Amino acid sequence: MSERLAIVWFLLAGACGRIGFASESSGDSGVIDSDLATCPAFADFCDDFETGDLSRWDGMRIVGSGSVSVEPGAARDGRFGLHAQVPAPAAGNDEASIEVTRASPSSGTYAMREWIDPLTPIVNYTFVLSARDDQGAYAAVGGNSSGDWVASEAPPGGTPIGDHPSPEATVTPGNWVCAELDVIVGSPAGTSQIELYVGDALVVSSPMVDPMPAYTELFVGIPRAAPIGFEVRVDDVVIAHQHIGC
Repeated sequence: MSERLAIVWFLLAGACGRIGFASESSGDSGVIDSDLATCPAFADFCDDFETGDLSRWDGMRIVGSGSVSVEPGAARDGRFGLHAQVPAPAAGNDEASIEVTRASPSSGTYAMREWIDPLTPIVNYTFVLSARDDQGAYAAVGGNSSGDWVASEAPPGGTPIGDHPSPEATVTPGNWVCAELDVIVGSPAGTSQIELYVGDALVVSSPMVDPMPAYTELFVGIPRAAPIGFEVRVDDVVIAHQHIGC
């Protein structure tokens, strides 16, 4: 079987500075987004997808045969949410994600939070959230081979990989859950800490193999799909330089 590999980048119009959740009303639908006022004042970026498009994002990345789109009915609250899917069989590094550029600080906290509704199990190092740089370094959130939450990361060059598992099983498909990845850079100097919160519970807290991460991009949707494929809905994404919470 030939391997299909397609990388698609779409540059999307966006706004600079702090971006809050949309303020659109529900119109004739009768549905009101209850998260309109929940973008934290300290946030650097927020999107609840109520614009109905990807205008706040800087790009889309498709590797393989996956797809990503903003759809009505894919939201935790309100009208619109993100729907990403990678059908099986996948190559093991297939991707269907959207990207926003936000550089991590030289010291302090880089926090990324999203609500996800996985429609299939998060297993075999499928990722639902990832921060990266252009040298192969990354930090990501997903499920490991046992189906437990894991925070994975690697320094520039992509090795060695540091997998930081949690004893907490990943969410049952068909249920919304809040997941937050916090990277605490240079604390103390020359070391960094990776933390994973699920539903406001700290489930991973570990020193990183990358002592000084410097991420420049955040990806949500499916930054990596295992060969069995994956499908997920995403809503209420927040980036900040402090812990965010659900």
